[in-house]
Amino acid sequence: MFNKITYIIFLGSIKFAISPFFSVLQCKHSIAKTITLTSVGGTIGILAFALLTKPISIAFDFLIKKIREKLFCKKVIPHSKRKLKQKNIFSKKNRRVIRVKQKYGLLGLSIITPIILSIPVGTFIAVKYYTLCSKTLFFLISAVVLWSVVLTFFVAYLY
Repeated sequence: MFNKITYIIFLGSIKFAISPFFSVLQCKHSIAKTITLTSVGGTIGILAFALLTKPISIAFDFLIKKIREKLFCKKVIPHSKRKLKQKNIFSKKNRRVIRVKQKYGLLGLSIITPIILSIPVGTFIAVKYYTLCSKTLFFLISAVVLWSVVLTFFVAYLY
């Protein structure tokens, strides 16, 4: 019993969209228990990945810097020590991210995070572009609870 609960909470924190299906269909949990477990799992995932975003980003930048140094056999000068200011380069990807951010904002990102993006990816994007504040966490957690209720009732209706 404890293993199934732990598994659903863990699954809810990583891949939220399938956790209500597993909880209702495989574990035969009630609607209230499924909503509670998936909401707790999603909330734990959001909080954990929100706190880990900055260290992961720093480690990733360090790793990329080392790979570039090895590949090109020259030292990469940090942005703070460069004398000339470089122009911003806007690729198609950058333009798309900016367009989506301006059009849908934090609310739109929060709504699609649990279902489409997954909690780690959506939380990383939210913290990177909207900073880590109570408003960001509130929107993300509210969307997780809302989707938990919707998906649980959907699965219960099908079952």
